[in-house]
Amino acid sequence: MNLYSVSLSPEYSWLMYAGSEPMFGLMVTVLREGVPGLGDLTVVPRHDGPGGAGLHLDLLTLPPGQYRAALRVLADQAVPRAREALYGGELSSAYEKYGGSADGRIEALGDMKTVALIARNVLARTAGEVARSVGGKGAT
Repeated sequence: MNLYSVSLSPEYSWLMYAGSEPMFGLMVTVLREGVPGLGDLTVVPRHDGPGGAGLHLDLLTLPPGQYRAALRVLADQAVPRAREALYGGELSSAYEKYGGSADGRIEALGDMKTVALIARNVLARTAGEVARSVGGKGAT
């Protein structure tokens, strides 16, 4: 089983479920398309999975502005793009097991929802830290 993961902050990472290579690829594509001037993404091999290798995306290596933009893209665009790709799009057949609602698309979409939720939480926490640093008056 190959493992795919992403680091979203120093405290929070997410290990995607089994069979997540197509969804990991979509996440990288969404970032490359959604963050203007995005430089190289740090994607490194993982060798800790049973019987295989996977990949790890480290957003913490991006410059601060691109890091925040990447979080915003994941928070706002990742889930709609995943839903579109999974239900009638290019990833539809990659996750279908038996058809209907009891298939692998549910878990794959759940992975992207979790990544988006973590990104939103990191952005909110960062905004709260900025507000406190300017005397509690809030960021404008």
